[in-house]
Amino acid sequence: MFKHVILAGVATAGLMATAPALADPPAAKPAAAPQYGSWGFDVGGMDKAANPGDSFFDFANGNWAKTAEIPADRSSWGSMVVLRDMSDQRTRGIIEEAAAGRAAAPNGSVAQKVGDLYAGFMDEAAIEAKGVSPLKPYFAKIDAVKAPADLARLFGEFGQVGITAPIGAGVEQDLRQNDQYAVYM
Repeated sequence: MFKHVILAGVATAGLMATAPALADPPAAKPAAAPQYGSWGFDVGGMDKAANPGDSFFDFANGNWAKTAEIPADRSSWGSMVVLRDMSDQRTRGIIEEAAAGRAAAPNGSVAQKVGDLYAGFMDEAAIEAKGVSPLKPYFAKIDAVKAPADLARLFGEFGQVGITAPIGAGVEQDLRQNDQYAVYM
């Protein structure tokens, strides 16, 4: 049973490795000035009164840790959260721009495909009208499972289309000997 799951993982990795490159990457925009300090580090967050030999964390982050407030709608806060939010906003802007201009984009272009995908994703009326009907072929495949080999095959098939199975396998850096790789399930 596990042999099929491992082979499905290898097949999926092979598909990913041969994915075509983007045909029309977005135009590069000039880099914005760093938001933290003059070169991207918030020196104001440091506690220079702390001895770095006693607690480097307090030295590097002490003032920030004493004064920062985590917004009520967040479980954590910091520069990486701000950067992630900024990246999410920029990505959303690119996608919405593609959706708005998809009719004018060349047919088959990345912009047209991204725009069509986003527009379809946002069409709640069409999604609600379809209900669970798009899932029925997958439910039928699940219902057809009669033996462990069928289940292994189904996990492999689902893995190739991005459906996560309860059992998976992959090659990762060995947790005990980091100079080697190991198969994890």
